[in-house]
Amino acid sequence: MKCELVSYFIGVNRPDGIADAFNGINQFSIKGIMDSVSLVTLGCRQNQYDTERIREDFESSGWKLVGREENSDCIIVNTCSVTGCAERQTRNLLNRLKRTNPSARIIMTGCYARNNPHIDAKIEVIPDRDAIDTEFGLKKSEHITRFSNHTRAFISIQNGCDKFCSYCIVPYLRGKPTSRPKKEIEKEIRALAANDYRVFILTGINIGRYDDNGIDLVSLMKSLLRIDGVELLGISSIEPETITSPLIDFISEEDRFYRWLHISLQSGCNKILKLMGREYTTYNEREIINRINGNIQDVCIGTDVICGFPGEGEKEFEETRDLLAELPLSYFHVFRFSPRRGTKAYNMKDKPQDRVVKERSKVLLRLSREKFYGLRKRFIGRKMKVLVENRKRDDWLVGVTNNYIKVLFKGPDSLMGRFTTVRIEKVEEETCGVMVS
Repeated sequence: MKCELVSYFIGVNRPDGIADAFNGINQFSIKGIMDSVSLVTLGCRQNQYDTERIREDFESSGWKLVGREENSDCIIVNTCSVTGCAERQTRNLLNRLKRTNPSARIIMTGCYARNNPHIDAKIEVIPDRDAIDTEFGLKKSEHITRFSNHTRAFISIQNGCDKFCSYCIVPYLRGKPTSRPKKEIEKEIRALAANDYRVFILTGINIGRYDDNGIDLVSLMKSLLRIDGVELLGISSIEPETITSPLIDFISEEDRFYRWLHISLQSGCNKILKLMGREYTTYNEREIINRINGNIQDVCIGTDVICGFPGEGEKEFEETRDLLAELPLSYFHVFRFSPRRGTKAYNMKDKPQDRVVKERSKVLLRLSREKFYGLRKRFIGRKMKVLVENRKRDDWLVGVTNNYIKVLFKGPDSLMGRFTTVRIEKVEEETCGVMVS
């Protein structure tokens, strides 16, 4: 799926008020002279970036950040519509906010607001940032200068998609693909680097198709790495047919690029791939994944898989399971097929029974856990550079390696948001290590 929503992107704020880096719900409040506004985000990295632009518009218009403990006069929820589950969570959140904030003005924006806006007469619909700026009389900011509650900043470089895969609602909601100008992206990263951000994840709906008047994704990334302060660069989910030899070569040769790629395969069965409207076959999947694994040292390769797509019988499922087991993949995000009204797959026949899809999902998730455990075990005894997340869990610091392994270790609070080196000592449910000089 081109929208990068995965199971751990949906959650709630941590009790200590610090949002998980992988959390799809971030909330903070802004107060103006007369009114206060809270911003809540559900969904993908692109949604999180979109909310940051809205926040920046409020702040550049003279509004100031206030704590979440203060009651807000207005709550704006940036919503997700990639699956039925995402929409249910959106509705549940909006209804809960309405109950717990009876006097607040509640506004929904984002993908769900553009797809199925009627929730309740008391919940307003303002579809996007431009309309919010008009409604509140905000000055439009040029770029963001910080990324709330994150040690890594997500940078939108592209939006929209015109591939219209049979299951995907995103092209209908995000529109045709557009690429952000390189100079604008560079200006934003310089502003963030000036505020001590050192790690940047480029995001979008179909980022492999980035094209700014002939400047492609690889050329853009080479330019960004020349900016003072940029210590580590990565990309979010990418489509397999957009992965080129120059991209693989660039990642393999550049120490300041994440050894982590998340590639949206969706299925390991040619019949299902064709029904999905995907532009590749299992032959291409094998070739791309094996070439990445053979050329990029210590790489972690993740993927998305849709389970229970119409036409998926036992044979088709086994083909997908066997290919996922065969390929050097490190983990998968498993989605149960969610029919989206207006897409080609919505009225497709031969949908597997829900109980069958649930069992198949469990099989794939179990295989994913086994693969990720195998990846982590390879690094026992190795010294790894980690970015220390701005949070603690049970008195342990949480660091993330450049191939996206979370490592728990003991260390001082001063390390939060900085790089350090750890030696991986133990791999069980968690990966644990010790700090080394």
